[in-house]
Amino acid sequence: MFIFWGLFVAVIVFVSLISLSVTNAPVDQTTTEENPWIHAHARQPLTRGDTALALEKRALSAFNLERISYATSPLISVVTRTWKRPALLALNIESSQRQIVKNHEHCVLRDSKGKGMSIAEAALSAFASEYRGRYIMHLDDDDRFVSDCFTGDMERLIEENQQPAMIIFRVSILHDSVFIKSMPSVWLKMPMHGTICTNNVLVRRDVYQHAIDVIAQHHGGDYEFILKAILFSKNQRIVWHNATYCCVNV
Repeated sequence: MFIFWGLFVAVIVFVSLISLSVTNAPVDQTTTEENPWIHAHARQPLTRGDTALALEKRALSAFNLERISYATSPLISVVTRTWKRPALLALNIESSQRQIVKNHEHCVLRDSKGKGMSIAEAALSAFASEYRGRYIMHLDDDDRFVSDCFTGDMERLIEENQQPAMIIFRVSILHDSVFIKSMPSVWLKMPMHGTICTNNVLVRRDVYQHAIDVIAQHHGGDYEFILKAILFSKNQRIVWHNATYCCVNV
């Protein structure tokens, strides 16, 4: 584990993580299911009138929050968006239930209308005031924990590092049940062997609430959200922990 101080070093960490190699993770047939929001998004592209506030308003009418509480005063909020993938969601929730240290809540955002990826992104910020944890991470329905020690390890790291602004860690990345060789073209990103997304980071509540509104303004806005969080966290502690905790499908 290395601890990074200050804006300059934090940005270096962010950029360097983009080129991280991919690690192994358990695979099953259900992990290859396509993302239905992407197809809905293609039918409903963003317009100039789609400000962050307008997108959040639409997200509030489309999504419902279901809270699964494992602690009265949760340290961590795990936020999961879901639509039309019940089998994957079941694996996702099960992986959260298996956490050995029960210091978290699981906020499941259920999409009832399927208005596309931008509305799904806006749901993250639209419901941000409802997350009770002091730290927040994303784990969409096609992703899941591959370690039962995530919540316990994060609690220890938070205490050891005096409430850091962010903790960054590894994820395993899968595409069609194999190591990723190129990003799907729909994400409009250059091919790369490794990547970074919001599943890579645990973010302190104040930092999260400051940065999360930007995610709906970009197609696949994980990068912009993390960069805004880093910029807001200058002169604060950001922790890099070299361990893999979840499996991400792209």
